[in-house]
Amino acid sequence: MLLTLGATGATLLVAAILLGGPVLSACTGDSRGAVACLRDLVGDKFRFGREPAAAPEALPTQPVVADATPTEPVAPVPVPETRPAEPARPAEPR
Repeated sequence: MLLTLGATGATLLVAAILLGGPVLSACTGDSRGAVACLRDLVGDKFRFGREPAAAPEALPTQPVVADATPTEPVAPVPVPETRPAEPARPAEPR
């Protein structure tokens, strides 16, 4: 049991070093600080808080109406006939 927990801990440590090492090395020399660099990296990757909300005057005041031109009717899709599956035959002894 302890060997399993130790192996799990070692695996997680190696994964954290392999995945987090390049990110930390990129942010250690940043003049703004490591935390600000990490926040910007995560924000750029996942686009957190980058989309500003539209101003009320930028929203359309008139409702958008769909084009009222009629379209041609779509032909119905044929449904294939189904039938019940045949029961499996028992295997014959050899």
